[in-house]
Amino acid sequence: MCLLLVLLLCVLMSLPKGWAADIDPVYVALNDPVLLNIPGYPNAEKDQVTWKDGNGVLMGKFKNSSSYKQLTVCECELFRNGSLYLKRLDTVGNETYRVEVFDQSGKSITTASLLVTVIVPVSDPVLELSCESEERAVLTCRAPSGTDPVYSWTIYEGNIGHLTVNEDHLIFSLPFSVSVSCTARNDVSESTRRVSLPFVSCSVPVSDPVLEVSCLTNGSALVSCKVESGTNPFYSLIHNGKTVYENSSSPLVNVSLPLSSPGNISCSVRNRFSTKETGVQGRYCPVAGGVAVGHIVFKMAVFVLYSSLLGSMLLTLLRMRRDEGQQTIYINDIGNLQIRQ
Repeated sequence: MCLLLVLLLCVLMSLPKGWAADIDPVYVALNDPVLLNIPGYPNAEKDQVTWKDGNGVLMGKFKNSSSYKQLTVCECELFRNGSLYLKRLDTVGNETYRVEVFDQSGKSITTASLLVTVIVPVSDPVLELSCESEERAVLTCRAPSGTDPVYSWTIYEGNIGHLTVNEDHLIFSLPFSVSVSCTARNDVSESTRRVSLPFVSCSVPVSDPVLEVSCLTNGSALVSCKVESGTNPFYSLIHNGKTVYENSSSPLVNVSLPLSSPGNISCSVRNRFSTKETGVQGRYCPVAGGVAVGHIVFKMAVFVLYSSLLGSMLLTLLRMRRDEGQQTIYINDIGNLQIRQ
């Protein structure tokens, strides 16, 4: 154990004076400046300092604070203590900068790499309330822009019932009222938005209406219309483009419409959030017994025609018998008419 400690001390003593390991990223907002200090070595005024970008391009160098060379390859400036000031970072992403410090004899004192991460600041968050059902609502917080925002909530007052927090949204049981704020933040910025929601209850959109049409014996139709879901639906029954019935409290059931000739039937259902409509085109309901009456009329016409024909045949037979001098005519002879020579 003692030998291990001695070796460790030797390693530490062999490191250059002021040595600094790589450090965590430096986060900078897009288009903002940043001052990069030499890690673990705050004052290099009497030393030689060089800075290079991630591609190894020299950005600045001086031999001491009174004699140094400022390069024009970047929008940057060297400070007397050896720090590098970058005036504007206009590219989102990571860049690693390397600094080296030597004494006046050229001996290395310290080297370090600084990872600079440029990100987009978060914008003001937007709060939106939506209804999932008549029992539950969701309040969502979103920053329209910003790199990797995280969200937190503060509830000030209200009657919220059952509440579930899921980072960027709150899930409330209904009804509820609340005063709440949401904060969006990342490593370079944060923004907060507060809202007060009065008593909130939710309506759900209407579903597609179910339309049923059946025929009565008098040639009219029984029409029913309903929806499976929807808060406070308002029903309208439309016949040939004209609204003939409306009901705002319950489904339409067994509404009678005359359909002895073809007609278009549709049902429209609406509430605050949606409108749905369905219809039947050219529906026809015949009068019951209409076919039987027509059949009777046809039979009567056939009977009249047959009677006329029978009468004509009878007259013809009478003339023939009269010509032959016969006085008696039998009905059975009508079907056996013959012309006698």
